[in-house]
Amino acid sequence: MTQSMTEPTERAVPTERAMPADTQPTFHPQVCRRENCTAVAIGRGLCSRHYARWHNELDQLNMPGDKAPAPEPVWWTPPRLDWGAMRIHVVSDVHGNADALARAGDGADALIVLGDLLHFVDYHDYSGGIFGAVFGPEKVAQFADLRRNRHPGEFTAFARSLWAGLDDAGTVVLEAVREQYAKLFAALTAPTYATPGNVDAPELWPEYAGDNVRVLDGETVDLDGLRFGFVGGSLLHPGLTPHRRTRVWAPFVRTESDYSEKVRALGRVDVLCSHIPPAVPELAYDIVARRAEPSSTALLTAIQRYQPRWSLFGHVHQPLVGRTRIGHTECVNAGHFQRTEQPLRLSW
Repeated sequence: MTQSMTEPTERAVPTERAMPADTQPTFHPQVCRRENCTAVAIGRGLCSRHYARWHNELDQLNMPGDKAPAPEPVWWTPPRLDWGAMRIHVVSDVHGNADALARAGDGADALIVLGDLLHFVDYHDYSGGIFGAVFGPEKVAQFADLRRNRHPGEFTAFARSLWAGLDDAGTVVLEAVREQYAKLFAALTAPTYATPGNVDAPELWPEYAGDNVRVLDGETVDLDGLRFGFVGGSLLHPGLTPHRRTRVWAPFVRTESDYSEKVRALGRVDVLCSHIPPAVPELAYDIVARRAEPSSTALLTAIQRYQPRWSLFGHVHQPLVGRTRIGHTECVNAGHFQRTEQPLRLSW
């Protein structure tokens, strides 16, 4: 189904335009900080070989003899892509930051939200989020440690024990989710086009979305001559069965086939909007979590086939690469808005 702000018009085929000089990405290669290594560093001050050893837990992040300690991770900040009259701001991974969300649409004709409105687990402040409020920072710290150190069996058992310790876990979580959504949707005062992320409960969105908010998933909308297509949620890990939404909490995930069907339903679009990135390894890899996040081959196929002007997404909070090009398509991570509070500015 296609929603349109105006009567449909014939859309011109986008043409290539040079970006202004101040929007061109610059790269500052650095030398690996490991002793006697002169290779170019790709992340955390390490070259690809030493980064792989740290990723596979063969080396510590800081080793004796290092030329310098590991630099603090830098949050990816989306670039400015605004050199036209129509101005769109794009945010993703809001995770409860309603105050910044209220400012995100300032100066824009419309706001696009690419999901993860809820603040469920705060891995930077263990007292934050729904988990911190319900279980306290000590339990969340243990939860985060098990997840970070990849102990899936212990992690699952510990999470279940936390929920089992509550008299009515479902009611507790639902009340917390509703409280957050009430604040977050109230902050959306600009004309808004939104699709859910994996840390969302999309079945509740119609209760909170005002007249200025359109929820789109597997649908398109025309904005000033460009067609925007939206696909929400993330992918279910292979081999797992979909969670029932009647559980205490279940992320919004889809099977590969269901997700692909949503992407195919969009057809040809000028701007492809999703929560997760296309299946490009450097876009999907999180340098702090040290793992590849879910990414979609269906999105990559659509980009290769239709060559939209932009592919916009989020989900990966600290990507190895936040921006790349596939043919004529500019693929851009909109950034971890909860932490950066900076929207991606898009215009044409």
